[in-house]
Amino acid sequence: DRFLVLLRCLHFVNNATAILSDPLYKIRNVLTSLTSAFGRVFVPYKDLCIDESLMLWKGRLAFRQYIPSKRHRFGVKFFVMCDVKTGFVQDIIVYTGSTTDIKHYEGLGVSGSVVMTMLAPHLDKGHTLYMDNWYSSPTLFQHLLSNSTGACGTVRSNRKG
Repeated sequence: DRFLVLLRCLHFVNNATAILSDPLYKIRNVLTSLTSAFGRVFVPYKDLCIDESLMLWKGRLAFRQYIPSKRHRFGVKFFVMCDVKTGFVQDIIVYTGSTTDIKHYEGLGVSGSVVMTMLAPHLDKGHTLYMDNWYSSPTLFQHLLSNSTGACGTVRSNRKG
């Protein structure tokens, strides 16, 4: 019972100063603290990987995603960058649709912009990035190579960008 009372009272934002246009405003402070701590406490090895993850969500949510290929088809979509050797998370981006907090790169599309946003602190350090075909494109690979970062991933032959 005590856990449920504490959980009900847990609150991370001042409602008077909240930015209501941000769909994650209630957890933005915690999310920002976590992602900044990931980079401070662990320096990744050479190999990194980026993939999406879907957390089951049965309730109503404006940015709930439907991905039929996943085990839990409805949920909250995350982009996660991890160290390959240890599995330690380096960065997380919660996908909220058009309001997702990513920097848009010309010619790379959403998937390439996600990669470049997450990889920005690790560019020009000799890392190699592994990804699946949703992220990988010849344009992205050239962009990464020009920033001294290797890339490995399957590329669809009909992929644009």
